[in-house]
Amino acid sequence: MRPSFIEFLELINPRFLQERELGLDVYLSGLWGWIPAGLAIVAATVFLLAIFHVIPSRRRSVPILLAVGVIAFVAGLIGTVVNHRALPLPEQGPMPAILSAERGRRPETDSHRATLLALPLLLGGVVATGAVVSATFVLIFGGAGRERESRRRDE
Repeated sequence: MRPSFIEFLELINPRFLQERELGLDVYLSGLWGWIPAGLAIVAATVFLLAIFHVIPSRRRSVPILLAVGVIAFVAGLIGTVVNHRALPLPEQGPMPAILSAERGRRPETDSHRATLLALPLLLGGVVATGAVVSATFVLIFGGAGRERESRRRDE
């Protein structure tokens, strides 16, 4: 019998990922793992551009960072729901590719399987947290002095 989605999430043990090839696991998790990974690159790029004042205004960088974080989290959540629904019952067909073509320690327990299948959600949560922290950093430290200087020059 397949556990409910909440029970499935309670089984997650992120320590299992320490002994695995994380890049390969993200690749094998499919589109739902690729979206948060790509959005992590977007968030890092926007953050660096905001820090180095290539994006001149906080009005632009902060909403972009927050939107990227929310989209990554939602994509990860959807991917985890899809993985949970596709999880075969013990007597049914083959396991998903992320469970069968792995490197590192084999997923032996339900907790290990749940961790691998919830990888999009974990990745989306990390990206969302990083985006919120980055947006907060940009709000606190980014660009206020430079904007004032440019306004003074214009006047």
